[in-house]
Amino acid sequence: MAIPAHLIAHLPYFAAVAKYQSFTLAAESLFVSQAAVSYQIRQLEMKLDVLLVVRQSGSRVYLTNAGLQLAAEYQTCEKRLESVLQSLQPQTLTGTLRLTAPVDFASKVLPYVFRELQTQAPKLKIDLDVSDAVVDLLADGFDFAIRTVSHAERLQHELLAQAHKSVVASPTYLIQYPTPHSLSDLKSHQVLVRGLGQYFSWNQLLASEGLSLTNDYRTLVLGNTFALEEGAKASLGLALLVDFAIKEALQSGQLVRVLPQFTEKLTTSLYLSYLPSPQAGVFKQVLQQAIEVVIKQRFAAAFIVV
Repeated sequence: MAIPAHLIAHLPYFAAVAKYQSFTLAAESLFVSQAAVSYQIRQLEMKLDVLLVVRQSGSRVYLTNAGLQLAAEYQTCEKRLESVLQSLQPQTLTGTLRLTAPVDFASKVLPYVFRELQTQAPKLKIDLDVSDAVVDLLADGFDFAIRTVSHAERLQHELLAQAHKSVVASPTYLIQYPTPHSLSDLKSHQVLVRGLGQYFSWNQLLASEGLSLTNDYRTLVLGNTFALEEGAKASLGLALLVDFAIKEALQSGQLVRVLPQFTEKLTTSLYLSYLPSPQAGVFKQVLQQAIEVVIKQRFAAAFIVV
């Protein structure tokens, strides 16, 4: 049940009297007259129909049992509120930061980013949502999103980096099917895609020669980056993926690049999206710094840092 507003207004005066055990000192601490403090206490007692404070000779003040209970609870709430208010100050880099990011970036890159953040902001907690869906930051209560699109209204979008992309296949697949040497050769292969109609990367590649992915191509739908990677390893077809996600598979030889002359400059842009606010500026800076450090240290060849 909500505390009635007409009671809340009196509580700071009561708390001051309880703290100083004096109406005079309470009034001085609140920069009001002693009469004003007395009036507030009388109003609180009248509305609660409870005696809270007893004034003795010599201006000595005692709290009744009811007054002691109320004072103790107020002090507890005050300490909790003070802690929350401190955590809301962005300069302290404390509290919880809610972040949403695509599956591949969240899984491959962000764990190392969070380890870097533990060094830069050890008191900052991260609540990570992993999803390829474009969520509503405002409605869902997120502070930041890492996205490949930058057109949501009311949000600020800053380019973080550009991720290189490659067409890959397993060595076994390339034994079974001829290695493509031109984009038109792709019609002779099975193309692995995220979903029906979700052909952004493939169309980005094909557009360099005025082509697009149509029903003329054989496609196999495999949900997300990791399913596409495993599908390519299983010799199901050709996948077009960001290099940071397939770094280990390329190094181990499980996957090899094809059509490198066409994908050399092919990238996906990654944006940091957020609602502009004073606190966002501070957290944005430390988050960007951590991402930049991790990319340079672990994924330098897979990104162009902006």
